[in-house]
Amino acid sequence: MIEFLKIIAEKSQVLLIIIFVACLVWMFAKFYFTRFRKVEKEYNKVEKIVIPLLRKIILFLVSSDKKLKSEIMFTSFSPVTLNKKGVELLEKCGGKKYIDDNLEYLISKLKSEVLKTKLDVHEHAKFILLIESDSDEFVPIKNYIYDNPKYIGLDINLPMIVSVLALYLRDKYLESVEE
Repeated sequence: MIEFLKIIAEKSQVLLIIIFVACLVWMFAKFYFTRFRKVEKEYNKVEKIVIPLLRKIILFLVSSDKKLKSEIMFTSFSPVTLNKKGVELLEKCGGKKYIDDNLEYLISKLKSEVLKTKLDVHEHAKFILLIESDSDEFVPIKNYIYDNPKYIGLDINLPMIVSVLALYLRDKYLESVEE
């Protein structure tokens, strides 16, 4: 027992350092994990606020594009519909095929949203198509935009094509809920 006490006395500095470091690690871990749990709980609250806000900002930006107000593609009376040139572009760019091939999926995405009006359907259709434009199925449409930057003298871009497709998707969705 005396030898044990001698060893402890000789190694007391090392033991004090080990105890000190262990206490520091414990205090840091307690501080870190307490804060981490709190942040994790708050993340869900923030997500519920930020995601809908970002959606509204995107919808506003897409729908406020001045180039999309062209009467070359759309009728100017309510509800806005595709005119002959708009339907032609819908077919040529592959948008009609894309929506028809993915209709069930796209309608399920729309049904998962809180849609109170037909305008909500129209705006959310734009948003969903804009998000889906990153999918593999959308590649032919994006290739069309790249290969054909002008259509009947009008500059074509992704927001314009999405607006054309959104009108078609809106009508398909409204048909499906009215059945």
